[in-house]
Amino acid sequence: MDPNKAVDVSSILQSVVGMLQQNKAGLNSASASAGGGTHGDRVAQAFQAAAQGAQQSGSSDAGAQLQAAAQAMREQGQGTAVQYYANGLEQAAQQFQGKQGLTASDLLPLLQSLAGGATQNNPMQPGQGSMLDALLPAVGSLMNATNQGTSLQDAALQALGGAVSGAQGTAAGRSGGIDPGAASATNVIGGIVGA
Repeated sequence: MDPNKAVDVSSILQSVVGMLQQNKAGLNSASASAGGGTHGDRVAQAFQAAAQGAQQSGSSDAGAQLQAAAQAMREQGQGTAVQYYANGLEQAAQQFQGKQGLTASDLLPLLQSLAGGATQNNPMQPGQGSMLDALLPAVGSLMNATNQGTSLQDAALQALGGAVSGAQGTAAGRSGGIDPGAASATNVIGGIVGA
């Protein structure tokens, strides 16, 4: 994110879609050992629906766009991870009501909302090989970097690094490699940071 420029929600979500589309085959491959092998397709499709929902919300309010995105994702998306992302978008909608677009300074509350949505009604705990193992380290890295006065751009890169490290850590307990939920979470964070 450009530190001074407000970006509308649909553009941010479209950046996430681009990242997921680019890495969809790898995400499908990561989920093949868990059966199905469609995680990348499902998450990319769900974020595409969310981006369209935000764009078609008829509002310039970021909160309203995020709420429309969450609703579209929940209605059109498939899979447990998608429901957790929809929860996170709903939490973000409450956080950003009344804002016209999001800026780099909104990255921490946005990631906190996504992580909060992923923990909501989730039986998985950090360290058990799930999307939480990418989202929570990203939030922690971003908070630490921000508290140390790191520039927003460097803090965002540290958040992405925290997500990648966390996702790589999920491979230890899995014969099939990195957990697909953790892998897709790194793509989601990468898309947000890239916007």
